[in-house]
Amino acid sequence: RSSGRSIELTPETGTMFVFFTGGIVFLTLIVNGSTTQFILQFLDMNKLSSAKVRVL
Repeated sequence: RSSGRSIELTPETGTMFVFFTGGIVFLTLIVNGSTTQFILQFLDMNKLSSAKVRVL
């Protein structure tokens, strides 16, 4: 339901939202980027199939 009042965010709130969202995105990229190679090797998913080797 709407109370009829307009809720406006302050510029400070918008800046904090962008800062924290950017921080989460940055940390996610760092963690995923640094662990992907090890996870693929652990799961033995870093090998090419014989069909892909022939195509390449």
